This record gives sequence, C-alpha cells and structure tokens, in this order.
Amino acid sequence: MLVPLDRMGASAYAKIKRDALNYGTTVLIFVSLDVDSLCACKILESILKSDSILHEIAPVPGFTELTKKDEELIKDNTQLRSIILLNCGGMIDLESFFGLSEDMTVYVADSHRPLNLHNIFGNQQVAVLDDGEMGDTTKLEEAFAFLQGEESASDQDGSGSEDDDGGDEDVDEDDGLSDDGVDEEPKSDNNQEENGQSPKGRRRSDDEPPDPRKRKRRRLEDGQNPKPERQLWLAKRRRRKAFQRVIAEYYAEGTFTGMPCSWMIYSMALQLGCATSGMLWNAIIGLTDLFLHEKIDRRRYRALADKLGEEVSRFNINSIAPDGAPGDGEEDFDFGLQNQNENEQKVALGITTAGKAADDHTIRQGDEFRLMLLRHWNLRDSMFHSSYVASKLGIWKEKGRQRLVNMMVQMGFPHKECREPFTAMHIKFKHLLRGRLSHLSARYNLADIVYPSFFKHQGFKCTISASDAVYSLSALLDHGRGWILQHALGADDTIESSRGGRAGESCAGPRGSIVGAGGGVGARSGGLSGVALAELNTQSGVGVGTKTGAAAVSLMFHVQNNRALSGWDQYDDAGDDENDPNRKEGDEENDEEGKSRGKGKGRGWMQNFFIAYDALDSFDLLYHGIHLSMQLQKALVRTGLSVIDKHQVKTLKNYRYAILSGLGTDSIGLGAGEMDASIFARSMSLLQRLASFIAMVYQEYHQKQLPLVIAAPDLKKDSFIVVGLQGYSPDIEVKNQFGLAFQTTAERTGANVRYDGFESSVIEIKRDDFELFMKALDQYEE
Repeated sequence: MLVPLDRMGASAYAKIKRDALNYGTTVLIFVSLDVDSLCACKILESILKSDSILHEIAPVPGFTELTKKDEELIKDNTQLRSIILLNCGGMIDLESFFGLSEDMTVYVADSHRPLNLHNIFGNQQVAVLDDGEMGDTTKLEEAFAFLQGEESASDQDGSGSEDDDGGDEDVDEDDGLSDDGVDEEPKSDNNQEENGQSPKGRRRSDDEPPDPRKRKRRRLEDGQNPKPERQLWLAKRRRRKAFQRVIAEYYAEGTFTGMPCSWMIYSMALQLGCATSGMLWNAIIGLTDLFLHEKIDRRRYRALADKLGEEVSRFNINSIAPDGAPGDGEEDFDFGLQNQNENEQKVALGITTAGKAADDHTIRQGDEFRLMLLRHWNLRDSMFHSSYVASKLGIWKEKGRQRLVNMMVQMGFPHKECREPFTAMHIKFKHLLRGRLSHLSARYNLADIVYPSFFKHQGFKCTISASDAVYSLSALLDHGRGWILQHALGADDTIESSRGGRAGESCAGPRGSIVGAGGGVGARSGGLSGVALAELNTQSGVGVGTKTGAAAVSLMFHVQNNRALSGWDQYDDAGDDENDPNRKEGDEENDEEGKSRGKGKGRGWMQNFFIAYDALDSFDLLYHGIHLSMQLQKALVRTGLSVIDKHQVKTLKNYRYAILSGLGTDSIGLGAGEMDASIFARSMSLLQRLASFIAMVYQEYHQKQLPLVIAAPDLKKDSFIVVGLQGYSPDIEVKNQFGLAFQTTAERTGANVRYDGFESSVIEIKRDDFELFMKALDQYEE
C-alpha cells in the first residue's frame, strides 16, 4: 500500500511506535551502500532514539546479502514487528521475498524507480512511502487488480484464464474482431481461397477439411452476431490486453530516481516535530549525492534545494541580531558578495578554516563551484580533476590542457599561486576567484560552473561544503578502512624511531601519509609503543572517542587491527584478507574460526559502511575520506582520459562501449600492484561516475548521441562488471533502459550473469559469455 508523504508521521511511524511497546528489538533497518541511504539511516536512527525504540541496522550491498539476512534476522523472529528498507527492495515483490509473519510490517523508502506494483497494491503488510511523483495511480491499480483477480481465479480452477468460454484457439486476428471490436475481413485470405489456394499460398487439396474458423468469419459476414457468451469473452480478452499493456508500459519506462530517501525520512521528522539541524545537514548531503552523481536533473535539484534552504533559514533564525541586522546566522556564502563583511567572505571562501566559535556548527546556503574539493586541494588540480571542467575543455589533448593554463592566466592568477594549497593561497586571489571564473565561464563553455549548495561550520576546524561531504563519504564507503589502515602503517616504527630522532620526523607516514594530521602525535610519543600511545592519547583527550584528531583516528584503527581479537579485522575492503598488509603466515587456518566468531561482521564492505556512518558525526574521519577521494578522482580522470585518448570507446549500431584494462599500477595506495581497472570493478559508484564522465565528453565533442556501456574486469571472479548509461542531460531526466535490455539479452543468450546490486543497470557477466552477450545486446530492440 502507498503511504502519502504528508501522512508518514501520523500513519507509518505511529504504527512503528505502537508495535515497539512491550517488546524487545522490534525494528530492523536494511540500508543499501550509498550516501543517500547512509544519511537517511542516520536521520531515522535519531528519530528512533528520541523515542527509546530498540532497533538493529543491517547494511546490505545486494540481494544475496538481503536473502541471508532474511534467514538470520526475520524468519522465526518472534520479537520483530517492523522492517524498514532504505533504498533497497522497492523493485522486487517483498511479500514473496521475505518470510513474513502476520505481525510484521515492511516499510519501504526507496528512491529507485519503477517500484514493484505488488508492494503498492498487492499486500497490506508492505507500506511504500509515496514521494508524490507517481501521480494518479487509478489506472495502474485497476489494471493490477483485474490481472491479479484473473490469476487467482485461474489458480482456483486449475486452468488458464484464457481457456474460459471457448478456449484460446481464436487468439489474435482469428476471432474476426479487432481489439476495438470492429469486424475484420481478411480479404487476402478469401481471395486466395477463391482461387483454390490456402492463405499461405499453397493449393488446398479437395479432401482437406476446411478451417472451422473460416466458417465463423462467414457467419459474421452473413450478418449473424456472435453468441452472447462469446461477446463477453471477447470483451474480457480485449480488456485483459489493454491492462497488460498498461502494466508493461509502466515497467518498460526505464529506471530512474525519485525523491531522495533522506528527504523522505527528514519530512517524517518534520511531521513528528523532532527535526534538528543535524538531520537537516544529512538531508542536504543526501540530495547533493543524487545531484553530483547525476541521478536527478538540475530542475528537481533546485526545487528541493529551495525547500531545504527554507529549513536552513528556520534553524538560523536565532542568529539574527535584535536590531534586524544580519547576525552570525545570516552569512551569505555567495563567494564575495558586497553585503558581506570581510570575515564572512573569508569563511565563505575557505580563506579561514574556522567558524565563529568552537561550537559553531551552523549551516549556510550559498553558491558552490563545480570544482573537485577546491578548499582541500589547489586550484590547478581541482580544475584539472573536475569531471565537468575536464570534459568541457578537452584536457585529454595538449590543446585542452593549454586552454586550462590560458584560462588561469586570463584570470590573472600566477602559476605558483594556482599550485599552492587553497588554504595557503594569497587572500587577494581568493577574493577574485568567483568574479574571474564567472567572467570567463561563457568564453570557455563553463556556463554551469556554479550551482546552489550548502556549507557547514566545523567549529574552529573547517568549513565543509555538502559536495565535499558527498565525495568523502562515497570514498569511505568504497575503501575507507583499507585507506585508513594503509596510512597508519609504520606508526609503530615511526614512534619507536622518535627516541633518537627529531620530534617532527615521526609525523610523516608512507606515500604521503596523513598520520600526523592530528597535530604532533610523534612529538609527544617518547618511547611508547603504538598501543600505549593510543591509550595515552585517548585518555588525554586525543582519539576516536573525542573525535579531535585525524592522526589519532588512523592510529586507533592500526592498533585495533594489530589486536585482531575476533574475525572483525581479518578482512580487507573486498571481503578478502589476502592483501592485508598486517597478515602473517599461518593466518589462513584461523580464518574460518574468525568468521564463525564474527558471524560475517568482518566483511570489508560492512566495516566501510560503519566508518562512513561514524564520519557523519566526525570531521576527522571525513578528513581521511577527502584525501582518499582525491586519489580516487585522480584514478577516475586518468582512466577516462586514457580511454578517450587511446580510442578505446567503440561504436556499434545501438550504443558505444569500452572495456577497461590495466591502466597504471598502485594508483591510490590501497594495495601493492593494484590496477585502476580492478579499483573500478570493486566500486560500482566509481564505475558509474567514470561512465558519466566519458558520456559527457562524447556529448560535448560528438554529434551522434548513443548510450554507453562500460565494462571493468574483475580478475578474482573471472568476470566483467558492466554498467549501462542511457545518456547525460543536466536539464532533462533521462530514463535508463539498460535494466530491461540486460535482462532480456541474458535470457535470450543464456549467458551466465548475476544481478545482485539494487541498480538494475549494473550486471556481472562471466568472461566466457561476455562477447556473446555484447553482440546480442547490440541487436536488442525496445
């Protein structure tokens, strides 16, 4: 059943709250592994905590894990009453998927479209949160009810519904009537019969019995009406066909994205009167995630951003000065507008990394550049590694790279200043940045380089934008724990070496480590071991518990990994510990024991999820994610430029495709000898971003617009991860047809494929069947 957006609090949550009384852990939350779902889960958890409702959070990367959780957590669970799915499960029939008892209710908040109609009309135990974008569902509901009624009747009778009242021998044109009920006369067939030939052109022998269906047509031609029961049957059949067409058109529309899941949950918090600025910030991040990953168009983004802007103003109302003048809460983040004082401009531009107070966590609305992590990078690298700027300037060619240099020269920025970290850039150039970029944007085809966004102070530490948070959280979801551990390696060695060395030497880690980012960990270490130092720092206020130092965060992860008291720390990001830098000989025999003790909780993707989940409340974890995101973006742009420059994108009749190969080694420092291609095979979101980048380039420089298919090899599984992208348009919602195309092609070819993720346009294909599948896909017709 559908639950309207404006009744979620009074209807859905009220029932969750009632069912939670007098029971134990009655709420189970399934969360998919994306930033929007992460933020929605954080908001929902805050709501449940405010009412002291016990709950369990279970991240799920795909349907395989969802099936396992059904066996472990749902079946035979007498306490469970409410199952909540965030951005997962909306496209399958949940009644048949889960083993539900009569007391359980499933609540679905899913931005994936189209939703499965069985969840909407088929079962009262499944409640789907309606974002209002489905519109009038009367016709769909009527079609679904009719077809379901016929299916139930046929099940009871033990025969097909089309065999009622005369069978189905006259299906299609043989009943003499069109779908509109108009008599049809197959003239060509009659003319052939007059010449003694059958309709197929062969002569019919004299002793061949005439077709009884032809006699029915002659009776109709003689003016005789069909029998009343046959008229009813024909009318029912026409109605069935019409309803089947309605359902088929609904599913054949293609996949697209509805309202952000985080916004739906935040709307429920507003109705319940428990919304906070933290929940608002999470809703902003969820919306920005869909926009940056091009799942919603610019029009829908601006409409929702305006609504969130009103919420920002409401939370900042206490910051207005008594005389009506803008106070601390009325800062304008419009990058150097005249009505800002000097300090406000500094905070907006990132000239200063501090807010107005140590406890300043206010949110501001303003304009943001489409430049990659500008406040944490330098201007040149931020522009070069921005997918938007790279595609517009064509930087895979020498001419395009020269255009980028010329643009910075025309902005009046010295080459040295463009390569300085943005925080160290001269204040004069920071003030000029907004005006100069806007002035040159039309000349360099960068008209959309600025878009409305939001910013949040992190006390005296930093001012972070919503886009910074999205890129950081996405990186942590993909490789968070592996990156933190890799950049905590050597901590014990550097600490020990500080006995005889200079204090500052111990703050440097391998490959650009940011171990020392917390501020002089090694300087205070003396001769302590890593464990003793971590415990000392935690006791003295530096560590994960107090969220005050990125170095302490990294060090604590390193210490926990060395202890390895359970199966939790035995696996790397891919759920496989063979690349664990701390792995020792003989650990293989303990793997099964560790798995049984940890009950599967040690899988890398689950650890990455909870690291990203904690990062929503910790700037120090976000700081790690920001640096990891820089490395991933470098790999993305490097791979995209290489694919384009080497003409690896091939054009077929109906689409373009590219197959990634080993492009560079050890690109982001997650494992020795790791290739860029394998990084994309391990991250669906990163592969989708790469496909979007290449699609933008071909839209910019090629007249013929075709869908794009990108394949990344997974060497461990001997398969390809394939992503289909219908096209790119910033102003028009593009519906992706590849979900249905992949399914149809797999059935036609019998290829060994695997659908496990919640994105239907992503599929895994075995290497042996890949070539056959791609050829058949080119012949697919909608």
